Amino acid sequence: SRWVMAVYDEQPDAPTAEAKQGISFFTSSDLKQWKFESRIVGFYECPDLFPLAIDGDKANQKWVLYAADGKYVIGDFDGKTFTTESGKHQVWFGNFYAAQTFDNAPNGRRVQIGWGQGIEFKNRPFNQQMTIPVELTLKTTANGTKLFAWPVPELDAASKGRAHATILSIDRLKLQPSKEVTVTGPGVTLDQFDMTLELEVGTAEKITLTVCGTPIVCDAKQQKLTCRHVTAPVSIREGRVSLRVIGDRGSLEIFVNKGETALSIGHTPSDTDRTWKALATGGEATLHRPSIANLNATE
Repeated sequence: SRWVMAVYDEQPDAPTAEAKQGISFFTSSDLKQWKFESRIVGFYECPDLFPLAIDGDKANQKWVLYAADGKYVIGDFDGKTFTTESGKHQVWFGNFYAAQTFDNAPNGRRVQIGWGQGIEFKNRPFNQQMTIPVELTLKTTANGTKLFAWPVPELDAASKGRAHATILSIDRLKLQPSKEVTVTGPGVTLDQFDMTLELEVGTAEKITLTVCGTPIVCDAKQQKLTCRHVTAPVSIREGRVSLRVIGDRGSLEIFVNKGETALSIGHTPSDTDRTWKALATGGEATLHRPSIANLNATE
């Protein structure tokens, strides 16, 4: 048998700034003596290296090289050298760092969990948290093969087993320009929740979803999504974008277009506003099938 190790390798005397940081690959037959094989530059610490099937086709696999800052490349790996087929891409934005995946998971899944770096808990003697586990997949898009991140299905069990777990389910909600609507309605208080909707941007320039006091802003003209200090690209196709927002005591995790883009945001729910409000500016917009389910604590 042979072992392969990917190691963050910093070389301060490298001739260019990009070459100073990289991932080096070593091999060993006994886990004691290691042979240097190759190095790929321009990567930061905490590397992860794994194969994934494209569109679920096990006969068509590519390798993913992933670094702490969420940047990744797709390519081929022969056990010694990583050959890239694409430039750097990014699926995760925000308070998400140094993620790692689990190997040999049941059914061949590639499950990733990250560090919610910078997330704080008000008036608590601790800070930071781990993010929601997600399953990584490679999918073909109009812009090439991309990595997608989607919450593991086991999370769905956290919204079951409680009477009336679904606290909101509407077919459609029209937003008039500059008229804020409280989507959750009277008597509904958000705590830990799983929210889904499809947003039809219509003629609106921006749509703001304010969740427990924290605004999530979709800029339809710029095709960007902003929550607090974090801005990520959003693909609006045929005038629509889908969102899933999972709220916990210290975070909002936002998944765009079934995991094409993901954001992890440090978030302290407002003590006085536990609602979901929606506002369209510059024109009309429509929320399709907005739904919210309570989440139970997992064991």
